[in-house]
Amino acid sequence: MHDKFDYYEHPIFNPYEFLINTPPMRRLKNVLDGWLWTGVTGGIIRGEARCGKTTAATQLANRLKTRGGKIIPTHYFSVPARDRRTIHALYRALTVSANLPLKTNSQIEPMFSNLVHFFLEHCIENETKQFVLLVDEAQRLSLNQYNVFAEFHDFIREKLKILFTVIFIVNSDEAEIVFSNVSESRYRHIYGRFFKKITDFYGVQSESDVKNCLKQYDTLRFPRGTGPTYTEFFLPEIVRKGWRYSSLSSVIWSVFHEFQKDYHLTSWGMESFVCTVNVLLYDFFPKFGPDQCNQDMVRAAIDVSGLTPSMVKSCS
Repeated sequence: MHDKFDYYEHPIFNPYEFLINTPPMRRLKNVLDGWLWTGVTGGIIRGEARCGKTTAATQLANRLKTRGGKIIPTHYFSVPARDRRTIHALYRALTVSANLPLKTNSQIEPMFSNLVHFFLEHCIENETKQFVLLVDEAQRLSLNQYNVFAEFHDFIREKLKILFTVIFIVNSDEAEIVFSNVSESRYRHIYGRFFKKITDFYGVQSESDVKNCLKQYDTLRFPRGTGPTYTEFFLPEIVRKGWRYSSLSSVIWSVFHEFQKDYHLTSWGMESFVCTVNVLLYDFFPKFGPDQCNQDMVRAAIDVSGLTPSMVKSCS
C-alpha cells in the first residue's frame, strides 16, 4: 500500500501538516464570524496553554470571509518572548513578521508606513475593506504596547476607510494581570477597542468531541482524495472488515475523564489529545490490535503524550 511514497510522509507524522476540523475549532469559527460580520474592532481568544487555540486560529485565518463571501486577508503575528517590551521593539517585530525591509536604526514612522502599505496591499488584492491581524502570545505585551494596535486601527479606519480588526490570543493562566490592569481609566481606549469581546477556547470537552475527531481519521485520506483513510493506512486489514477508529471514543474519553477529575481540567488540550490518538493508531494498534484497546492501553498513550507532567508543572 505504501510503495509509492515514504511511510513517514503521512501527515500524521508532521504536526504542521496534520490538521483536523475539531468541534472547538468550529465553535471558534462561529464566534469570529459573528465578530467580523458585526464590525468589531478587536477581541480576545483566551485559553490554557497547549489547548490548541493557536492551531485553530491560524487554520481559520485562511477561511475568514465577509458576509458576501469574500476572503478577509489575515496576518498572523506571534509576540516574541523578549525582555524589552517597548513600542519600538514591537514595531520591529511586526516588520520582521511581514518580511518587510528593516534597517539597524529603523525609526517608528517608516516602519508604521510600511506596515500600513502591507495591510492595504492585501486588502486591494482581495478586493475587500476588511483586514484581520492575529496577535498570538499577546500576554507578553505591555499595556503600552497595545497602543500600537490602537494607532493602526484608528489610522486605517480614518484614512483608508478599512475595518482593521485585531484579535489577540492569550494564555489564560498568564494573562490575569493584563485583564486586571486594562480596566484602569488610563487604558479605557484600549479596553474599548480590544477587550470587550472575549471568547474562551477549550480543547476536547466530551465523548462527542472525541468521536467527532476520530471520525475524521476514518474519512480523511492520504494521498488526499485517492489514498486510504488515515485509519486504513495503518490498519488496512481490520478496516476492510468494517472496524472504525470512532468506535473507541467511549473508552478513550472515559480514561481522560479520570485525569480530568484528578487534575481539575476544563478540557483535553489538543496537543495531548492528538498525540494520544496518534500513538494508539501507529504504535499500539499495529502491534497489539485495536480489539485489545482497553483503559490501560489508553492510559499508556496518554502518558506518552505528556499530559500528566504538563499538568503537574502548571499546578506547581
